[in-house]
Amino acid sequence: MQTNLAKPNATGSRCSAWSRMLGLILAVALILVLGFRFIHQASFMIAAVRYPFGLDYGEGIVWQQAMLIPGPRMYGDITRFPFIVFHYPPAYHLAVRAVSDLGVDWLATGRAISVISSFAGCGVLAAMAWSGLREITCPAAALLGAAVAGLVIVTCGPFVTFSPLMRVDMLAIALDLAGLWCVLASIERPFLSYVGFALFVLAVFTKQTSVAAPLAASVLLLTRPRQAVKATGFGIALGLVPLVILTWMTHGGFERHILLYNINRYSLHRLLYNLYRWDLPYIIYFVLAVASVCVGWRYVFRTAAPSVAALRYQVIVSRFARLLTLVTAYFCLCTLTLILYGKSGAGPNYMIEWMFAWSILVGLLAGIAANGLMTQGRSNGPSVQPVPALVILFLVLQAALLARTAHLPNDTVRAGLAELVRKVQAADKPVISDDMVVLMRAGKEVVWEPAIFAELATMKVWDEQPFLDMIKQHDFSFIIKTGTAMDASRFTPAVTSAIEAYYPRIEKIAGTTVHLPPDQPR
Repeated sequence: MQTNLAKPNATGSRCSAWSRMLGLILAVALILVLGFRFIHQASFMIAAVRYPFGLDYGEGIVWQQAMLIPGPRMYGDITRFPFIVFHYPPAYHLAVRAVSDLGVDWLATGRAISVISSFAGCGVLAAMAWSGLREITCPAAALLGAAVAGLVIVTCGPFVTFSPLMRVDMLAIALDLAGLWCVLASIERPFLSYVGFALFVLAVFTKQTSVAAPLAASVLLLTRPRQAVKATGFGIALGLVPLVILTWMTHGGFERHILLYNINRYSLHRLLYNLYRWDLPYIIYFVLAVASVCVGWRYVFRTAAPSVAALRYQVIVSRFARLLTLVTAYFCLCTLTLILYGKSGAGPNYMIEWMFAWSILVGLLAGIAANGLMTQGRSNGPSVQPVPALVILFLVLQAALLARTAHLPNDTVRAGLAELVRKVQAADKPVISDDMVVLMRAGKEVVWEPAIFAELATMKVWDEQPFLDMIKQHDFSFIIKTGTAMDASRFTPAVTSAIEAYYPRIEKIAGTTVHLPPDQPR
C-alpha cells in the first residue's frame, strides 16, 4: 500500500538533506570507531592464541580437565589424591582434546576455539539484526544496525578479557546464539527448530547454566504450540542420552561435580558490589536496550492492541516481530541470570551472555534511529525523533570510545614465567600453584586447585585435613602463590597457616611467591 506524501518545500528539502548528511556522518564515525575496536581486539585475540603462559586463573584447570576427559578420573572421587573438581560438562573439553590429539598445543587449541566462537557470536548477532531491520528500515540503516549489533560487544571489558581464554564461556554462548538463529528461521522452515534445540543441548553440555537461550526460544515457539512441544521434547530427549551415559560412566559423579560441587556461597552484598563495579560503565547500553524494546514493540502493535492473537499473527508475518519477541525474551532472561553474580568466586564472565543479549537490541535501535535520520519521515518503519536519534547515536559512539584495551604481558614477565616453568620441571615432587598453566606447561599435573577446594572446605563439603597433612609432610616440592588480591579466597586460613609454617622460605619469581620447605636448596 503506497503512502501519499506531500511535496516538501525548499526548507523541508534542505532540512531533510542536512538530516541525511548528519545521519551519514554519524554512521561513518560510529562504524570507524567500532571497526577500529574490532581490529584491535581481533589482533589481541590472535596474539593471545600464541601466548604460551596463563592469562586467567581458570585456564590451567580447564587444560588439566581436558586431558582427563574422557578417562577414568573424570568427575571422580574428590577425597582421593590428586584432588580435582570438574566445574563444567565435557563438550568444550572434548572439542579441545579432539584438536589437540592432532598434535596442536593444548592451550593454543583451547584459546583458538574461544576466539572462533567469539567471532561466530558477533556474526550471528549481526545476521539476526539484519534479518529484522531490512524489513522495516532502508538498506543503509539496516546495515548500520547489523554492524552495531555485531561490533558493540567488542567495546565491553568482560568480552575483551574472556574472548581469547581457554574457558568454556565463549563456545557455550556461540552455540546458544546459533540455536536462536535457527529457531528464528524455523517459522518458515520448521525442521530448523530441531537443529536449534540440538545446539542448545550442546551449549548446556558445555556450560550447565546455559538455559536462557532455550527458554527464550520456547517463548517464540509458543506462538506455534505444537511445534514448540515437539522441538522442546526433542531437545529434552536428546539431552537425556549424554546425561545417562555420563551418569553411568562416572557412577553419579557427573551430577555431583557440576551441581553439588559448584553451589558456592551466596551474598547479596557481593551481587550489588559486582553489579556496581562491572555494570555501571555499561549502563548506557542497558538503557538503550530497554529503549529499543519499547520502540520496537510500539511499532509491532501500531495497528492493533497488544494481545496473544495479535502477537501470533505478527510473528508469522513479520521477521522483525519474530526477532523482537525472541531477543526481548532472551534479554529479560539473561538479565535475571545476573543474580548468579552474587556467588563466591563469580567473575565478569557472568555478564558476557547478558551483553550479547543487549548488543543486538542496541543494534536494532541504532538502525531505527539511523533510518529516522536518513529517511526523514519518508519511511513507514518505527520512528525515533531526530534529536533523540542523534543523542542515541552519540551515546553509542561515546560508549565505544570508553572501551577497555587489553595487552599481553611484556617480555620481562614472559622471561620470569619461563624460569618458573623450568623450576617446576626440575621438581621431583608435585607442585601446588594457583597459576596452573605454569604446571601444565612444565608437564606436571594439577593435583589440587586452590579456589574450588577453599570454597568446598569452607562449606564443609570437603575435608581438607588430608591435604593439610600432605603439606606438613612436605609431600610437595614447593608451593606457588601469585600474590593477587584473590589469594585470600583461594586458600583457607588453615592452608595458609600450614604453608607459612612448613614452607617458610620465600623466593620471588615473575611476580609470584614461591614457598620453599626449610631444607630446599635455592
